[in-house]
Amino acid sequence: MIKKHFIHAPSSARLEFSQIDEELVILNLDSGFYFTVSGIGPVIWRLLDLKYTVDAIIQTIVQHYDIEEPIVRTEVEDFIGKLMAEDLLGAAQEVTSLPLEEPAKFDGWSAAYQPVTIMKYNDLLESFALDPPLVIGNV
Repeated sequence: MIKKHFIHAPSSARLEFSQIDEELVILNLDSGFYFTVSGIGPVIWRLLDLKYTVDAIIQTIVQHYDIEEPIVRTEVEDFIGKLMAEDLLGAAQEVTSLPLEEPAKFDGWSAAYQPVTIMKYNDLLESFALDPPLVIGNV
Protein backbone atom coordinates (compact mmCIF):
# COMPACT_ATOMS: atom_id res chain seq x y z
CA MET A 1 0.00 0.00 0.00
CA ILE A 2 1.30 3.46 -0.94
CA LYS A 3 1.23 6.08 1.76
CA LYS A 4 -0.16 9.35 0.45
CA HIS A 5 1.44 12.68 1.16
CA PHE A 6 0.27 16.22 0.66
CA ILE A 7 2.47 19.18 -0.24
CA HIS A 8 0.97 22.65 -0.46
CA ALA A 9 1.53 24.77 -3.54
CA PRO A 10 2.60 28.38 -3.14
CA SER A 11 -0.15 30.97 -3.16
CA SER A 12 -1.12 32.61 -6.44
CA ALA A 13 -1.03 35.96 -4.61
CA ARG A 14 2.07 38.13 -4.62
CA LEU A 15 3.51 37.78 -1.13
CA GLU A 16 6.42 39.24 0.76
CA PHE A 17 7.40 37.76 4.10
CA SER A 18 10.08 38.29 6.68
CA GLN A 19 11.01 36.79 10.03
CA ILE A 20 11.53 39.39 12.74
CA ASP A 21 12.78 37.76 15.94
CA GLU A 22 10.15 35.12 16.85
CA GLU A 23 7.46 36.62 14.61
CA LEU A 24 6.72 36.20 10.90
CA VAL A 25 5.26 39.12 8.94
CA ILE A 26 3.47 38.29 5.68
CA LEU A 27 2.34 41.00 3.28
CA ASN A 28 -0.19 40.16 0.58
CA LEU A 29 0.57 42.73 -2.12
CA ASP A 30 -2.62 41.85 -4.01
CA SER A 31 -5.04 42.44 -1.14
CA GLY A 32 -3.09 45.01 0.89
CA PHE A 33 -3.55 42.98 4.08
CA TYR A 34 -0.64 41.97 6.22
CA PHE A 35 -0.39 39.32 8.89
CA THR A 36 1.74 38.65 11.91
CA VAL A 37 2.32 35.04 12.87
CA SER A 38 3.84 33.90 16.15
CA GLY A 39 4.09 30.77 18.25
CA ILE A 40 4.79 27.63 16.22
CA GLY A 41 3.38 29.34 13.08
CA PRO A 42 6.72 30.64 11.71
CA VAL A 43 8.19 27.13 12.05
CA ILE A 44 5.26 25.62 10.13
CA TRP A 45 5.58 28.33 7.45
CA ARG A 46 9.30 27.61 6.96
CA LEU A 47 8.72 23.85 6.79
CA LEU A 48 5.97 24.40 4.18
CA ASP A 49 8.40 26.57 2.22
CA LEU A 50 10.97 23.74 2.36
CA LYS A 51 8.33 21.44 0.76
CA TYR A 52 7.76 19.27 3.80
CA THR A 53 4.55 17.25 3.57
CA VAL A 54 1.86 17.99 6.15
CA ASP A 55 2.59 14.65 7.87
CA ALA A 56 6.34 15.36 7.88
CA ILE A 57 5.72 18.79 9.43
CA ILE A 58 3.61 17.22 12.16
CA GLN A 59 6.11 14.46 12.91
CA THR A 60 9.07 16.85 12.87
CA ILE A 61 7.40 19.17 15.38
CA VAL A 62 6.26 16.26 17.59
CA GLN A 63 9.81 14.89 17.71
CA HIS A 64 11.48 18.24 18.33
CA TYR A 65 9.14 19.53 21.05
CA ASP A 66 7.89 16.23 22.49
CA ILE A 67 4.25 17.35 22.14
CA GLU A 68 1.38 14.89 21.63
CA GLU A 69 0.66 14.23 17.95
CA PRO A 70 -3.10 15.05 18.05
CA ILE A 71 -2.35 18.50 19.50
CA VAL A 72 0.24 19.26 16.82
CA ARG A 73 -1.95 17.85 14.02
CA THR A 74 -4.85 20.11 15.03
CA GLU A 75 -2.56 23.13 15.29
CA VAL A 76 -0.91 22.50 11.90
CA GLU A 77 -4.14 21.74 10.06
CA ASP A 78 -5.95 24.76 11.55
CA PHE A 79 -3.05 27.06 10.65
CA ILE A 80 -2.85 25.73 7.09
CA GLY A 81 -6.62 26.23 6.77
CA LYS A 82 -6.28 29.87 7.84
CA LEU A 83 -3.40 30.44 5.42
CA MET A 84 -5.44 28.99 2.56
CA ALA A 85 -8.53 31.04 3.51
CA GLU A 86 -6.43 34.22 3.31
CA ASP A 87 -4.79 33.18 0.00
CA LEU A 88 -1.39 32.94 1.67
CA LEU A 89 -0.99 29.27 0.71
CA GLY A 90 -2.14 27.25 -2.27
CA ALA A 91 -4.13 24.05 -2.33
CA ALA A 92 -2.75 20.70 -1.24
CA GLN A 93 -1.27 18.53 -3.95
CA GLU A 94 -1.37 14.81 -3.34
CA VAL A 95 1.80 12.95 -4.22
CA THR A 96 2.21 9.19 -4.07
CA SER A 97 5.98 9.14 -3.88
CA LEU A 98 8.58 11.43 -2.43
CA PRO A 99 12.20 11.86 -3.43
CA LEU A 100 14.56 9.44 -1.73
CA GLU A 101 16.60 12.28 -0.28
CA GLU A 102 15.98 13.50 3.23
CA PRO A 103 13.90 16.68 3.45
CA ALA A 104 15.96 19.84 3.73
CA LYS A 105 17.49 20.21 7.17
CA PHE A 106 15.72 22.75 9.30
CA ASP A 107 17.39 24.99 11.86
CA GLY A 108 14.73 27.65 12.49
CA TRP A 109 13.29 26.26 15.70
CA SER A 110 11.69 28.61 18.20
CA ALA A 111 12.79 28.26 21.81
CA ALA A 112 9.57 26.68 23.11
CA TYR A 113 6.37 25.33 21.65
CA GLN A 114 3.63 27.94 21.70
CA PRO A 115 0.27 27.72 19.90
CA VAL A 116 -0.04 29.60 16.60
CA THR A 117 -1.25 33.18 16.77
CA ILE A 118 -2.13 34.87 13.48
CA MET A 119 -3.31 38.47 13.33
CA LYS A 120 -4.67 40.23 10.25
CA TYR A 121 -4.24 43.96 9.64
CA ASN A 122 -5.69 46.21 6.98
CA ASP A 123 -4.11 49.55 7.78
CA LEU A 124 -2.05 49.33 4.57
CA LEU A 125 -5.17 49.47 2.37
CA GLU A 126 -5.32 53.27 2.50
CA SER A 127 -1.60 53.50 1.77
CA PHE A 128 -1.99 51.19 -1.24
CA ALA A 129 -4.92 53.25 -2.53
CA LEU A 130 -2.85 56.43 -2.39
CA ASP A 131 0.40 54.89 -3.60
CA PRO A 132 0.00 51.40 -5.14
CA PRO A 133 3.11 49.20 -5.22
CA LEU A 134 5.11 49.35 -8.43
CA VAL A 135 5.25 45.95 -10.12
CA ILE A 136 7.91 45.22 -12.68
CA GLY A 137 7.60 41.75 -14.19
CA ASN A 138 6.70 38.69 -12.19
CA VAL A 139 7.27 38.72 -8.47
